[in-house]
Amino acid sequence: MKLNIPSIPENERTPLIDILLEIIQQQAQRISDLENEIQDLKKETKRPAFKSSKMDKKTEVQKPKNKKKKLRQKKKQNLEVHDEKIIATKQLSKRC
Repeated sequence: MKLNIPSIPENERTPLIDILLEIIQQQAQRISDLENEIQDLKKETKRPAFKSSKMDKKTEVQKPKNKKKKLRQKKKQNLEVHDEKIIATKQLSKRC
C-alpha cells in the first residue's frame, strides 16, 4: 500500500506536522506488516508467479525425445559354476 502524501514546503512545516507525518509513516509500515502476517497465516503468497505464454513465439512443435532404454545386464553372465551335479527326481503320485 503506497500513501500519496502531498509534499509540504519547509516554510509551512511545523513540529506538529513533522510528528504527524512520522506517525503516518509508522502506521503505514505497521499496516503493511500486518497484511503480510495475515497472508502468512492464510498460507498465501503475495502474488502468484505467472510465466509468460510462449504462444506468441513462432516455434515448431517439438516432438518428445525418445528416451534411451537402459540395457539390463544379464545376471548369469559373470556367474561362476564350481560343481555340476545331476539330481534324480522322484515320481509323484497322482491325487485327484
